[in-house]
Formats: sequence, structure tokens, C-alpha cells
Amino acid sequence: MSTMDKMAGIGQIEVGRSNFDKGRVVTLSKSNNYTGNDWQFASTRFGAKWQESSPESVIIFLINESRTDNSNFYTSYEGISVNIDGDIREFEAAGSTIFDSSDYNTVTNTIYTSSTGAVIVPLDYLKRMVLADDVRIRVSMSESYEDIIFSIDKKGTASYSRLKFKEFLAAI
Repeated sequence: MSTMDKMAGIGQIEVGRSNFDKGRVVTLSKSNNYTGNDWQFASTRFGAKWQESSPESVIIFLINESRTDNSNFYTSYEGISVNIDGDIREFEAAGSTIFDSSDYNTVTNTIYTSSTGAVIVPLDYLKRMVLADDVRIRVSMSESYEDIIFSIDKKGTASYSRLKFKEFLAAI
């Protein structure tokens, strides 16, 4: 893992215990996604959470961080479609997208925003996503969609979500 990713909190695995039932909890912080364009990451990043109390499923977080001087400063997530080697399956967003923002930043003259949605995926299906040769994910938003090539671990020095999800599954 690169030092820059660690400093930015990207792709970090954390193993802990639930305060509610003392069960094991594994989380993956936001991680970058590949679009097919070597010059930019997808605007949507993925994070995840697995809980011992619901061991057969994983929450995948859809995260967009932006700012008010950008045309898409908030994103409303509707779900994802996963294409594994031509077999397509859809997962609807679980609840509403959570919108957040910082205070006004006088140095950059903007407000930083974040939008977080979630989908629930069976653990066995996530394992299949991580192992398959060709996995593409379409992230559906209220006004558009974004296509992600999930089956890429790394290009150059950039690590992508699938590599981080492999580490996440190993921690479970």
C-alpha cells in the first residue's frame, strides 16, 4: 500500500468489535475505481463493511466526494449493476443517500461535499466478483450512471478497489 493512500485514508482495512453485540466487524475505507481512463479515477469510490452478526452479506458503500464549485457536488445513488463475465445482477440502494458537507473553506472559497449510498451484496457474490476475470459495475445515480472496470487490481502505482476487496475478504 502506498504511503499516499495511507495518509489519505484510502483502502484501509480495520478490524474491530461491535459496541452493540461485541461481534467482529471488518471495514474497508473508500478505495479508488478504474474507468478505463488511465488519467482519472472514477468519481465513485467503494468502501465496505462486514459484520459477524450478518455474516452472509456485505455492505458496499458508494462514496462521492466533491465540492460546491463542481457541477456534481451531490450525487444521489440508486444502486449498482454488476456484470460478471456477461452475467448481470442488480442491487438496489439500501435506503437514501447520505449527504454531508464541510463548513465554508476561506482558502479555497468552496464547501467540500460528500454523498454516501449503500448496497447489500451476498458475501459469496462479492467473492465471485473478486475472483472473476471480467467484472464491470454500473453505478446508477438519479441523473446518470458511471461505468467501472472492477477486474483491474493495479495500473502503474495506482491500486484499485478489487485489490482492496481481496485484502478485505482476507481479513474476514
